[in-house]
Amino acid sequence: MHLDLNSASKDEILMIPGVGNKMLHEFEEYRPYRSLAQFRREIGKYVKPDELARLEGYVFVPMDVNTAADADLMTIPGLGRRMLGEFREYRPYDGMARFDREIGKYVKPPELQRLRRYVVVVPKKS
Repeated sequence: MHLDLNSASKDEILMIPGVGNKMLHEFEEYRPYRSLAQFRREIGKYVKPDELARLEGYVFVPMDVNTAADADLMTIPGLGRRMLGEFREYRPYDGMARFDREIGKYVKPPELQRLRRYVVVVPKKS
């Protein structure tokens, strides 16, 4: 289970082992999350570092593939240095169709769909 912090339902969050109503409240209080770093900062106020690391294993925050730092992109489960390089090589993406086209050269459709869960393309403001 790897839940989008911004769209997971209460019931989904409560399925994370050890998360009760109090921690559910804390998860929801800081929505929308802009990064996993924000999650670490906010939830780290309530739990010890080892518990924070455990909770982090169950959640993610979709990130703008055009502007996300390498360290943030590397939080995508299973993303290695090679694929990080491919993500960066095709920047800027003008939409998810381009992401699909370019990254789809390197991975099969099921993996492409899995990677899409973790990224968004935020249109540039003119």
